[in-house]
Amino acid sequence: MATARVPNTPTPTTRTPNLCSDFDADAGDSVDFQNIPSTCNYQSHNCEITAGTTTWPFTSGPPIYLPPPSTITLKSNLQDGEYNYNVSCCDTDNAQHTVTVGDSMRRTHRHK
Repeated sequence: MATARVPNTPTPTTRTPNLCSDFDADAGDSVDFQNIPSTCNYQSHNCEITAGTTTWPFTSGPPIYLPPPSTITLKSNLQDGEYNYNVSCCDTDNAQHTVTVGDSMRRTHRHK
């Protein structure tokens, strides 16, 4: 009896990017942001991740208030591509960030 082939689906990985940096990931990965400024206060909502100009890539929000949770998950149905979002507690020159999803995109994209 033949068995059905299952397409290659990457096992979700926990990514650990700096909060104020771009990063690479796969759809469905967890993201555990690092180097969250000590001035971030969840109760006052002074550090938030908000929608950029592309599809919102995360399963929670927008917005997402940091900290907690500092670990969030990318949507499992994201297509390969670049998705941007804004982080209010990064300096203004560094406020918009991009997650590059998928192997084919990473081969052609270099982060700043």
